[in-house]
Amino acid sequence: MGDALLGTERAELRCEMHLSIPAGVRWQPADETQEGWLLARRSRLRLLPLGLPEWRCDPRPGSLDLEPCGLTLRQQSPHALRMFVPLWIDLDARRGHRPCTWRHLTVGEDLAVVPPEVASAYRVQVGREQWLVYRTLAPAASRTVLGHHLVTELLVGRFNRRGLVDPILELE
Repeated sequence: MGDALLGTERAELRCEMHLSIPAGVRWQPADETQEGWLLARRSRLRLLPLGLPEWRCDPRPGSLDLEPCGLTLRQQSPHALRMFVPLWIDLDARRGHRPCTWRHLTVGEDLAVVPPEVASAYRVQVGREQWLVYRTLAPAASRTVLGHHLVTELLVGRFNRRGLVDPILELE
């Protein structure tokens, strides 16, 4: 899931997303990374705040924390027109114990790197499985990420065994 802030002039952008947590479900944050798990009986759902740095020791602002209003994701950009605030929720409890990582990826357009306020992409890896999340915040254009060419607004896809992306969700 995610939210996109689309402004008309540069400003400090801040976004807060709140998720209610039902009774019987508890939040377990990771010690060293920004990820965490929602735990209920035998279910273990992993949450990854893709727009935040993976490691808590990274000084960039933002957090995913439990507060009285529920689970709160905070993300900000100091001087931007637009911002994408993605939250990866892995609904497959079997992957809840597997090692994971995520990275912000470089997006290119016309042989130049575009800033995150134009388009953002992320690679998520859980165990041996990998996904690509891409979102344009400016008008769609021909862009590239990890050798995958895009002219779409949003793409969520899984890398197959040949290293190609099989789309799960794509908005044109």
